[in-house]
Amino acid sequence: MKTNNINFTTSHLRAAVGSIRQTWLGVLLAVAALAVTMAAPPALFAAGQTGTGQQLDAPPAEPAPSLTISPGVIMVQAQPGQGTTQDVSISNLTPVEFKFDLEAMDVAVRDGKRVFVPAGEMPGSIARTAVFSPASVVVPPGSSATVHVTVTIPENPAMRAIVAVFRSNTKVQSPNGFAMTASLGALMTFTLSKTLQIEGSPLHFDGVSQGSNLVVSESVTNTGNEPVIPNGVVAILNSTGKLVGKVPVEAMRLLPGERLEFKAEYPSALQSGKYRALMTLEHDGTVLTTSSAFEIP
Repeated sequence: MKTNNINFTTSHLRAAVGSIRQTWLGVLLAVAALAVTMAAPPALFAAGQTGTGQQLDAPPAEPAPSLTISPGVIMVQAQPGQGTTQDVSISNLTPVEFKFDLEAMDVAVRDGKRVFVPAGEMPGSIARTAVFSPASVVVPPGSSATVHVTVTIPENPAMRAIVAVFRSNTKVQSPNGFAMTASLGALMTFTLSKTLQIEGSPLHFDGVSQGSNLVVSESVTNTGNEPVIPNGVVAILNSTGKLVGKVPVEAMRLLPGERLEFKAEYPSALQSGKYRALMTLEHDGTVLTTSSAFEIP
């Protein structure tokens, strides 16, 4: 099991203000990473800080109010017909009491992108089997709560992931006068077989000019039946085949059918000349290598 904490603070407010009039599901879909943003009232400015951003002599600012869900991602290996119970906790580091109702949604992939589907709308819905204990929680300021999530894998599951959603009807007033609610989700992925496969595309280059940092990217699609998390490295070779340098490629999760851009930025400017880039991605003992030539004028 891999545990990632997801922390959402008031720093996201400006980016989300255009979507806060939407329903909780719309907010969840907009951020796509199962994130939620909430607003802090004006009184939460740090002591000694003016509304214009001028800093006065004062103690260091307190951490911004936030809601945190942990783990953010749960990976389960199972077989059809088997059940699993996982714990998900939510922490309330705000001055407001929140009540959350729990529900599950299926995570499907359409046109290479994730979409969230209400439980039971798709054949083989895993989310439809989800049982939460308790079904709702009240989290006072400075407190946390833990929920047990039990799911049973259908005989013919149509997807390999669900999201356990903490949906709150507690309204928070933003400094702009908007009222918004908070929804957070923990992603649960399910691996049922060894059918793991990814396919790449020709490498794409940005910044191919002298004095610019080179960005190498590749569109990668999960063509197998199970979730994978490829990670790797990009190696840069000169015209004689000598290694000039290499940079890591950030690991990202791919659900079946999902397509993402894997990127690496070479931190130094390359001199003019002919080069070759090799991107090598590894997952579960399988290696995918893509090579393309490029030239710095």
